Amino acid sequence: MLGSYRSKNSIRTHGAVNHRHLLYECWASWGVWYKYQPLDLVRRYFGEKIGLYFAWLGWYTGMLFPAAFIGLFVFLYGVTTLDHCQVSKEVCQATDIIMCPVCDKYCPFMRLSDSCVYAKVTHLFDNGATVFFAVFMAVWATVFLEFWKRRRAVIAYDWDLIDWEEEEEEIRPQFEAKYSKKERMNPISGKPEPYQAFADKCSRLIVSASGIFFMICVVIAAVFGIVIYRVVTVSTFAAFKWALIRNNSQVATTGTAVCINFCIIMLLNV
Repeated sequence: MLGSYRSKNSIRTHGAVNHRHLLYECWASWGVWYKYQPLDLVRRYFGEKIGLYFAWLGWYTGMLFPAAFIGLFVFLYGVTTLDHCQVSKEVCQATDIIMCPVCDKYCPFMRLSDSCVYAKVTHLFDNGATVFFAVFMAVWATVFLEFWKRRRAVIAYDWDLIDWEEEEEEIRPQFEAKYSKKERMNPISGKPEPYQAFADKCSRLIVSASGIFFMICVVIAAVFGIVIYRVVTVSTFAAFKWALIRNNSQVATTGTAVCINFCIIMLLNV
């Protein structure tokens, strides 16, 4: 399996030098992106766990095609019905409606028709077909999961992985040493097994539940923090000394909020 993944000779005439070369020519090269994955070669080189991962990734990518097609249809529906959208029409024609300024200082009064472009762009992604797309994605998620179970069963049978456990949870040595001395007879199997007292189990459950509740509160606080940030920052950007940011305060607020939201998500995923 060792050696370079490249070769001066063509694989069609001289064959593969090693498994790395074979995988590069048949799988890892950009020129074969449209071909099916050689899962048997991936399994032979990386092992069953990595092979199953790429099998799932390929299946997931393939199942995204119908979802992408429906999403494109929803977008095109928004484009074709843009001129018939009553909401955007009313916003664009409301030239006599004056809106309050977004900040106390340096912010002028605005006409409702100034949001015409924003209303039209919103209709492209949020129209009547969006409800159908939401229902479709809910059904798609269930269908994807069920069909992947069947696909995984076929792969497990072909690779002789029927009794193979993907992840085996190992017992911590401290936990095993503490409770291995306390045993009781299992009424079903009739064999002695480690016993954990109910009070000890409840205390551990309380600590775990408290940690989960704390993380939920952190997520909710982050969401509210982003909302408050957008409310406060839009007026700050509207009064900014640079004309570029002042004239595009909504875009600047949304862009910075998206970046902060991305950083929070990545931080919580660590």
